[in-house]
Amino acid sequence: MKALQRFHGSWIFDGEVVYLDPKTGEEKFTPCQRRCSTQYPDPFLNQQYPITMQVFDILKADGEDLKLTAYKDRKDRLHELFSDEDDVLIENPDDPIQYVPYETDLLKAWKTVLKKKREGLIVKQFDSPYEEGDRSYNWQKVKNWRFENYLANYVASTKCDVFAFTQVFR
Repeated sequence: MKALQRFHGSWIFDGEVVYLDPKTGEEKFTPCQRRCSTQYPDPFLNQQYPITMQVFDILKADGEDLKLTAYKDRKDRLHELFSDEDDVLIENPDDPIQYVPYETDLLKAWKTVLKKKREGLIVKQFDSPYEEGDRSYNWQKVKNWRFENYLANYVASTKCDVFAFTQVFR
């Protein structure tokens, strides 16, 4: 894959594959599922639903196991991989592999989640090691529960029952 050629050495990332709507920047689950549900997607599907790997952690670099390394140090190492020789983060929205920065201002991070209609936040202690599996005290998931309001209309007839759902916009 061409996008991986910029990374030198060997490494193992932790991340998530997402589809970002090019018009809104919002994550969309259904197009991602459609794109990733086939082993060999046709070129049209690849073009219609380009997926992005959002990388938020690094577990191994050049044979060095980083799982016991503090989260902040792992993020710094990851930042280096996604930066140029002057340590400036290379940001290209069309790149299929994206670095996910951390934010120390929780209110600012939460506002971004709401604005971009993201799933939520993972809040991590800076000094925590990488922990596989269940959440722990060091890593907490904060969900962005979103609710939609609908009006349900029911019409009974001798041929069939009809339900109509209308979304209520605020």
